Amino acid sequence: MAIIPTIQRQQSLPSTTGVASPPVVQGENAIANSVSNAFAEMDKINNAVFNATATAHVSAATTNTTVKLNKLQTKLASGEPSVAFKTHETEIKKIYDDAVSGITSPIMKEEFDKKFNILSSNSKIKIRGAATTKQFSILAGGLELSLDTNLKLIGASKNNPTARHIATTNGLNDIAKAVETGVIKPDVGAKRRIKFLHDVSKNGIASWVNTTPKEGLENVYDQMDDGVFTGPNKTQNELDWKQLTEIEKETARRGVSRELKDLQRKQEKDERDNDKKVKAGQEALTGSLAGLIHEVSSGKRDKGQLPTLNKLELLKKQRKITGDQQTQLGKMLIALENPKTSPTTLLKLNTRIMNIPELPENQREAEIKLINAEMFKLSAGGKLETTHATMLVGKLDKVAQRGAKNSPLVKARLSLKRFLGASDSEFGGLGGIKENPQLGRKIQSALNEYDERTAEGEQQEDPWAVHVDILQRASDSKVELSSILRPAYGPDKPLEDWTEDHVLEAQALLQLKFKEGAVSNGVYNSSMRSIELLKSYFAAVNASAKGVKHGGDEQKKQKDTSDAAERLKNRMIKK
Repeated sequence: MAIIPTIQRQQSLPSTTGVASPPVVQGENAIANSVSNAFAEMDKINNAVFNATATAHVSAATTNTTVKLNKLQTKLASGEPSVAFKTHETEIKKIYDDAVSGITSPIMKEEFDKKFNILSSNSKIKIRGAATTKQFSILAGGLELSLDTNLKLIGASKNNPTARHIATTNGLNDIAKAVETGVIKPDVGAKRRIKFLHDVSKNGIASWVNTTPKEGLENVYDQMDDGVFTGPNKTQNELDWKQLTEIEKETARRGVSRELKDLQRKQEKDERDNDKKVKAGQEALTGSLAGLIHEVSSGKRDKGQLPTLNKLELLKKQRKITGDQQTQLGKMLIALENPKTSPTTLLKLNTRIMNIPELPENQREAEIKLINAEMFKLSAGGKLETTHATMLVGKLDKVAQRGAKNSPLVKARLSLKRFLGASDSEFGGLGGIKENPQLGRKIQSALNEYDERTAEGEQQEDPWAVHVDILQRASDSKVELSSILRPAYGPDKPLEDWTEDHVLEAQALLQLKFKEGAVSNGVYNSSMRSIELLKSYFAAVNASAKGVKHGGDEQKKQKDTSDAAERLKNRMIKK
């Protein structure tokens, strides 16, 4: 701190200069008086200057001290009250010592001390008052924290009377101590006691609700609504309920009602989720059983592994399959001995499957589910052979893959269909063309053969090679025979140049090649259908010529077939 400059003045100025006065002579009195008056005026001026300077310096010291005391008050008021009580005297003394260190005049110091005593006294009062207020505030906050803690203990007491009594007693004792120590005034303490007991009742009701099992909440709501209480704590619950206001009662009832609704929603969701799981399990088991039936039908599994009709009934009772699924599986078991797939059905399913890559991506999954459901229904009704079902499932998995649209399997089929004269719009999945039924049957046979020959398995053929073969055979028939696809074996010439012997030879050769494993199922099935159509064709021609019914003698047909086969055998031996 800068030292305040002072004027040193220990005593009054002297009345003379200290120089011996010359002898007074007559005439010199006037001059002597004038000199004396001048010195007196100078003394007055010096005293005035001294007093003004002293006043200014004391005022400056007082101002600086006032600022420092105010800062000290602010500092101590924002800190811990205990620190304020302990340090305020020391801090005030430091401010005083700092202020008087620059005052060397006793007169100025005396004047400053008077003013400092007043300032420091006021500051002490303010600092102590602020510290006391804050200390009481802290204590009052501690009281509220204590009361809140006890209320929470009551809420979490699981409606235990002993725990509630202890927490209530502790809270009331804290209020009484706060009044006794002056932390809160008696009237404030009385109001705080009433509010605390009211909150105890609220938390008691909350504890009752929270500890009630979910299945008992409806009963709790009824008690609140009727005002008639039951159970082991009915007396306490009734007393607590009476302490609540009507608004608080309604709030409590709404809380229980919301919880009941939430519980109901959760139960409904759990039921839905469980139903989904059950449904998924039912579909998975049904698919597994259907697959097992198909595998037994194709000879891959033993019949002893099949479920019985009684087993299906038990699975339905256990909710492992639905009634409809039981019926469908039962039909599949019954139809297991003699399933039969119509060419139209086969083509329709294949066409739907092969069209999947053309669908928007968000529609494919739904279409796959529909196709699977349709195949299941057909299998159950004995209208879909196991081999065909297996083939279709494998193809379904294949076309569902990414990039299937540009695969040889899809593109070759589409090309074949268009070369044969069937557009997507007019042919669709119906298996024929309205304007030309014969051509429709031919296209049907051709596409069915393509689908079977390109199906996954040991006998799977290259799609484009199958495309070329079928197209070649489909293009060499006259109009009269345009509904028939030329068999894979037999004379390599147009069907109009064939005879009945050619048909029988084609059949015998086809069967021989099939037994040797040189012919796929697709080629065999398609060619056999063509052979049967050719037999019917020639039978109709013969019947027309002889005036007899279409069909001929069955025994003769069998003999012709055997003879043709024998001729073919002999021919092969000679070669």
